[in-house]
Amino acid sequence: MNEKISVATAYCGAMRSTEPARPVTRLDEDLNWLLHRVAYGVGSLIQGELLELGLGVRAHTVLSALAETPGRTQNALASRLGLDKSTLTGVLDELERRQLVRRRPAPEDRRARVPELTAAGAEMLERTAAVAGAAQERVLAVLSSDQREALRDVLGRLLASPLIGEAEPGGSCM
Repeated sequence: MNEKISVATAYCGAMRSTEPARPVTRLDEDLNWLLHRVAYGVGSLIQGELLELGLGVRAHTVLSALAETPGRTQNALASRLGLDKSTLTGVLDELERRQLVRRRPAPEDRRARVPELTAAGAEMLERTAAVAGAAQERVLAVLSSDQREALRDVLGRLLASPLIGEAEPGGSCM
């Protein structure tokens, strides 16, 4: 069995263990702590570098999501990003003030707003994506290409799992 399959299987339950769950007594066994520390470290590194462009991780993530799937309402965008509505509104207010985003009424419900990138927002996204990508590359340099692929696969599977995918956003590591 290759490393990618065995790692994904171990984390995603593709092959259920018949052994009872072990109590988590050490931090290096605590998935929540490990993921939080990695997310915090990666986020802090990227945040510091993005601030040189005048934007932070949240703003970059919002710009990326708008480019990835245009036409979402603010509520749909907040849900996709795991941000509460007031946090997203603050980020969008700042991006709109800087003319990187504009908001228009949703065609199906004029009370809802659909944020979209401006040309300046698309240009800024190119810059922030390059900075974030370079920082991420430095973090991932300790992993082989197979390990990187396995990590992304495992994280994607965990994110798509019903236990995690149905969780209501209550905060963010961003």
